[in-house]
Parts: sequence; structure tokens; C-alpha cells
Amino acid sequence: MFTPFLVGRKASLRAVLEEDLPIMCSWMNDPQVNAFLSHADAPLPLSHEKDWYQRYLLQLKERSSVGFAICEKETGKLLGSTALMSINRNDRRAKTGTVIGEKDFWGRGFGTEAKMLLLNYAFNTLNLRKIDSEVFLFNERSIRTQLRCGYKEQGRFPQHIFKNGQYVDMVSLTVFKEDWQPLWGRFMAEW
Repeated sequence: MFTPFLVGRKASLRAVLEEDLPIMCSWMNDPQVNAFLSHADAPLPLSHEKDWYQRYLLQLKERSSVGFAICEKETGKLLGSTALMSINRNDRRAKTGTVIGEKDFWGRGFGTEAKMLLLNYAFNTLNLRKIDSEVFLFNERSIRTQLRCGYKEQGRFPQHIFKNGQYVDMVSLTVFKEDWQPLWGRFMAEW
């Protein structure tokens, strides 16, 4: 088992490993998971995930992205992934995305905990000040998670992405460090 980098109550975040790719590829090809992903619109072979991983390693080296595997703390089971992307160290901002690929773990708080751990890393380790996210308007679970983590809606993009035969709206959300910090204090107190 790989050593966790960030540990919460029930979730831990660790490095994304090459051996994770077959599981991650299966998530990308699962229609129920794929329905919430803006970038996945065709069946993806494992070679695609391997190409993505090589690009990710380059971005990690350049310090423009950092990603984590989300695991169940007790068992180490891989549940999903989360990342900071397009890290801009001058403006101290980044974009984020999270997916819980294991559907048995949907609605159980793992996404919220992973997001809080990721934001703590972004704000208190990388010294970022602002994190942006975009999500489908119909992805109510993701929107609720982000609002619980301190994000605020910044705007909507009507009919922005073509998904499942129709144009769907996107929601832009942002969280600033100063808005997130009180939530982190409460999160830690409950720990």
C-alpha cells in the first residue's frame, strides 16, 4: 500500500500511480460516472489514460498541476481522484476537479472530505489564494459539495457544453482562502 500524503477522518489522498490507471479508465468508461465529466465523450482505451499520465507527470514536474488519488482511509481502496490544475503561482490561483469513481461511495462524504483536504493543501502548503471550478448545472451533488467547502457561485454559462445529445449549462464556482479558513476550523474541530 502506498503511504498517504494527506489524511482525513475517513479519506486519504496519495499520489496517483501508474497502476491506478486501469481502475481510473474503467470510471471514465462507466456511463453513470462519465455523465458528470465534461471531457469524456467517447470510450477511452487504457492507452489514452497512459498518455494522460505521461502529460500529468510533466505538468507535475513543471509545478502546473498536482493530483491525488482519493482512498478509503481504513482499507486504502481507490475511490476517486482530485487535482489542482492550471496552477498560477504569480496570481496564486488554480482550478480544481474531483471525481468519485466508485459509485458505492457516492453520497457518503468522501468527495467533501477530499475537497477539504485538497483546499488545505492548496491554501496552506502551496500558498494559493483562490480556487476555481466549473460543474454541470445538473450535477447537484458536486455543487452541494463545493458550497459546503466554501465555494460561491460566480456565474453560469448557458448551453455551454454539448453532452449526451444536448447543450448543458455550466456553473462557475470560486473559493477564496479567507472564506474557506473558518470552514476548515470547524472541519478540524469535528475530527
